[in-house]
Amino acid sequence: MNYNKLLIEKTISEYISEVDSKTPTPGGGSVVALVGSLACALAGMVAHFTINKKSFKELSEYDKDYFNEAIKNIKDIKQRLISIIDEDANIFQEYMNITKKNNKEEEEQKIVNKLINISLNTLKYCYELTYEFDKVLKYGNENLIADILIAYILINATSKASIININVNLSILNNNDILHNLKRDSLLYIDRINFSYKNLEERVNLFHIQ
Repeated sequence: MNYNKLLIEKTISEYISEVDSKTPTPGGGSVVALVGSLACALAGMVAHFTINKKSFKELSEYDKDYFNEAIKNIKDIKQRLISIIDEDANIFQEYMNITKKNNKEEEEQKIVNKLINISLNTLKYCYELTYEFDKVLKYGNENLIADILIAYILINATSKASIININVNLSILNNNDILHNLKRDSLLYIDRINFSYKNLEERVNLFHIQ
């Protein structure tokens, strides 16, 4: 296996094998970012099968622009999540390296703060995607409703996993000001995501066996 390649340059099989190995990276943070990027990709697929449909072309220019702006934002977030696949793994490897050092506390705190911010950013992207996915669901090709709903499910899972990663690292952080801000922002994001997902489950019967 080529360990000089970026994770995002590996085959799916290679990446899965690296996760399923006796190495600390790639781990949960990297996997979470990958799942989030796949959710974005599913939304993108729905868009490709929407923009040339007659029903879409008959929408007002405002509605078409509204949809296209959502797709642009989703694509942008997808690229940010893709970058986290390697970023999280690299920073966590830094963390593993300094655990072997003496007098490591200051350096450890800096790296833990980086890891928390990666997870917080991932959570923030999930928060932003709930708004964008709502637009795709509203205007997207009805034949692909299952795909956008699966994207919602993946983003919901990504947000919950990000909270786990934040909480694990918060226990190591000793800066009260940073802790307060992180908790405030995390609660803001997760509350919106939970509300959006619960509302979706209540509105869409495909979440239940017919």
